[in-house]
Amino acid sequence: MKKMNLVFVTFSFLLFNFVLSFAIEDDITCVEGLKASLSDPDARLASWSFSNGSATKVCELTGVSCWNAKENRIISLQLTSMKLSGQLPDSLKYCRSLQTLDLSKNALSGPIPSDICSWLPYLVHLDLSDDNNLSGSIPFELARLDRLKRFSVANNDLSGSIPSDLARFGEEDFYGNSGLCGKPLSKCGGLSGKNLGIIIIAGVIGAVISLIIGFAIWWWFFLRAGAAGDKRKKGYGIDGKDDSSWVELLKSHKLVQISLFQKPINKIKLADLMVATNNFDAENAVISTRTGVSYKAVLRDGSALAIKSQLFSTGRSKDAIDKALCGKGDDEEIMQVLRVACTCVVPRPKDRPSMHQVFESLKNMAERHGFSEHYDEFPLIFGKQDHDHKE
Repeated sequence: MKKMNLVFVTFSFLLFNFVLSFAIEDDITCVEGLKASLSDPDARLASWSFSNGSATKVCELTGVSCWNAKENRIISLQLTSMKLSGQLPDSLKYCRSLQTLDLSKNALSGPIPSDICSWLPYLVHLDLSDDNNLSGSIPFELARLDRLKRFSVANNDLSGSIPSDLARFGEEDFYGNSGLCGKPLSKCGGLSGKNLGIIIIAGVIGAVISLIIGFAIWWWFFLRAGAAGDKRKKGYGIDGKDDSSWVELLKSHKLVQISLFQKPINKIKLADLMVATNNFDAENAVISTRTGVSYKAVLRDGSALAIKSQLFSTGRSKDAIDKALCGKGDDEEIMQVLRVACTCVVPRPKDRPSMHQVFESLKNMAERHGFSEHYDEFPLIFGKQDHDHKE
């Protein structure tokens, strides 16, 4: 019986030493992989030497702590403020006894591995905060670390929603990640007070700028329209000064015939007409065209009329001709054609010539200037046309 117990104890001791030796080898693999994977510009890990693979030497490495002198398993890696850069290496999976991992205030980048909870199932303290540049989302698998008491990823570049099981940690543990949302930070899908303020200010500034631009455009069109109106008035003689000649011409007549909707109103005194239009003042001008200017006239009985001064009647017929056509030696011919055209738009229909008369007038003009006539006959029944026209 004593022999059996002795054999069992011996076997257990050998098995323990065998397992322990493998565990120590895993710890060495863990720190070797960590040093090889991270960039160390200040050579803070230069003292990590693995020529002697004993557990005692591993526990003496900078930033490495073990359980105790008898059980040399790595329990803590505190490599803070060493300017280490690179991504979290998968060699951490060999440090299965690790309870504290502090890599804060370095220059780490890349995502937080979702397998870290299976690599380090006994983690109590995980600090990846400050000056690191970790990106991506916080793995929901971290919620499976039941022993986790201290967790911080502040001041990184993480985004997405915070796992609900990690909401028990404070806001300061997640602060400095502009893309993170959810408790204990702001609600996902909503706007923070700062962002809302920026949007409101931007909206107000945009509205003010839009109003200024709109007012500037309106003012520009307003000035342009005013300038164009003044130019038209001056071009067609409604600026008051140019009207004097034809107004004086009107004063030589005692009676003036006025046409309203093609029905003549006879024997309106010129004095009444001058009063009604304020001596054909430019302020009473309604519309100005190349054929003349229309004025608003209000008679003593309240009747409102539109009085149009024809260019031919005012002696300013040349104003109706395009300036580009003048001065080329054909001015007299153009005036003759214009006189014929104006007879077609006189106020009283009975005073207007027939088409045959217009044709004859133009034909006579052509013959006087030596143009041959190819069309000897007018292609209409003139007798009937003239008879209908006179009616």
